[in-house]
Amino acid sequence: MKKYRLLTSGKPVWLILLIVIFFFPTVSSQSVNAFIDKNSDGVSDDYSHQSLFQNSDIIFSVKDTGDIIHSIPDPGTYCQGLTWDGDYLWCSEIIWSKLYQLDPIDGTVIKSFTAPGTHIEGMTWDGTYLWALDNGGGPYESNMLYKIDPDDGSVISSFEINNAIWIHGITWDGQYFWMNDFSTQKIYKVDPSNGNIINSINTPSTKSIGLTWDGTHLWTDDFETHKLYCLDPSDGTIIYEVNGPYGNLRDLAWDGQYLWVIERTSSTVYQMDVGYVVSINDPELLSDDITPLSVYPNPVFDKMNIEFLLNTESKVSIEIFNQHGALINCVADKNFSPGKYVMKWDSNSQSNQKISNGIYYCVLKNGSKTTSSKFIIMR
Repeated sequence: MKKYRLLTSGKPVWLILLIVIFFFPTVSSQSVNAFIDKNSDGVSDDYSHQSLFQNSDIIFSVKDTGDIIHSIPDPGTYCQGLTWDGDYLWCSEIIWSKLYQLDPIDGTVIKSFTAPGTHIEGMTWDGTYLWALDNGGGPYESNMLYKIDPDDGSVISSFEINNAIWIHGITWDGQYFWMNDFSTQKIYKVDPSNGNIINSINTPSTKSIGLTWDGTHLWTDDFETHKLYCLDPSDGTIIYEVNGPYGNLRDLAWDGQYLWVIERTSSTVYQMDVGYVVSINDPELLSDDITPLSVYPNPVFDKMNIEFLLNTESKVSIEIFNQHGALINCVADKNFSPGKYVMKWDSNSQSNQKISNGIYYCVLKNGSKTTSSKFIIMR
């Protein structure tokens, strides 16, 4: 995986300009900094910050993008919808009208249900229930959204999406549904109480179908060019784009760290490191000074070690943040003598509660110096 260290000596200016102009046209020129953290053995940490781009009050962490890291077979011949429930993948199969829960490790079918409609072409998860969208198989058919009990597949409720023509991809942002209308080339924000469209943004291409939410932004695809787009939900601006797997891309799912893409021709679901994530509203993370810091094991299954080295006596704070910038815990905030330290953290919150699986950041501040390391909680 390529590493870019920006605004430092030893790198040609033209390379920096090309990266910013061609790959990140929406990035502000206010500040661009790079972090390349290394473990104690000198090996680069795949989960560490590699470059931070500030756009307004959001800091984006970007790595080399578009890497397929894993794949599993889908269970049918015409799979379409895809979503993630926090532990497993779900996909819909049109020919046999089935919904499948899949093991993301090897694609084993854990359970399956008969779908409530004939053309389930979009799926999403709201934290408790599964939602499936039946578009009727063509434009101007009814676009029905079903709320499904994931234990037995029973339909809890349903409603029609008003004034939509041909919905494919759907996703849930924690408050509203977002739906990709292939006919109008619009992505709708939909009121979950009545199915009414609140507002809309334009899709980035005429061939966008899949849709998912990463906690901050929307992701969609282009099944003709095989591009994957990260979008600003407020106006549809392309944050950036990466190459997806070749073939007939149908839907997307976000698992908290990686993007999953279902490709129908090969009957394969790909897990991709798109290198994107992070929105930490902490300007101190833009510090130019770096203090050595490593966290291990990574992923964290129970306890974590936080290792750092001090050359002079100073006050050090070590804080844990989630991917939205909320403070989870303060591991240390005191004076340290010169030397090498390994702090232990039990992966609990400030209230001594076990935190949920996901992406987190360990931020070390030493005077004017700040460094951070990204890690994953996986129990």
